[in-house]
Amino acid sequence: SFAHALGDLHVLHENNNSPRRLGEATQCPTGTKAGRKSFDLTPVGSKLLDYDEKCIEMLYTHGGMVSTLPSTGLSLGGNSEVPVQAAAYFASEESALKFKQFAESSHGNKYNSEELPYAFTFQAHPEFITPSGGTNFMNILHTMAARKRIDSVQSKEASNDAQNNADRVKADSLDAIEPVGVILGWFQ
Repeated sequence: SFAHALGDLHVLHENNNSPRRLGEATQCPTGTKAGRKSFDLTPVGSKLLDYDEKCIEMLYTHGGMVSTLPSTGLSLGGNSEVPVQAAAYFASEESALKFKQFAESSHGNKYNSEELPYAFTFQAHPEFITPSGGTNFMNILHTMAARKRIDSVQSKEASNDAQNNADRVKADSLDAIEPVGVILGWFQ
């Protein structure tokens, strides 16, 4: 499942009544984002997404961002403007910590599949690479400009840039989503 981490709450973990931090979402301090953006992968992101490149480019339209991950979440990557661009969510803090240690120290690909994430989030919209998604992306850019979230120059530049870099964005989006689908059991 895909979801954003929301709320600055502490709750009791179901299994052992220990406090567990939930995530927090805020407005982007650098303003609304629209267009092709890149982010650098963390070791966790490289391992989970099985991605050799250090940087992923995807299409974005957002004004908010995840500012704090829940204690069961690990960042897959980010950039200077939006530090958490993608995240993986584990069943427990212990599982998240174990995977982080594995990703940061291991050169192998074997890991206990029972402790893999159960959900992922992307600040980007990988669905924008589909034919109808591309149309939606262009419509959203136009609407964002009409509502003064971005100016018309930004909208036009984002549209042109997305079209000029469609092959890279499509490849990166698919390369990110395919392993997520495998981990979540959507396909083999």
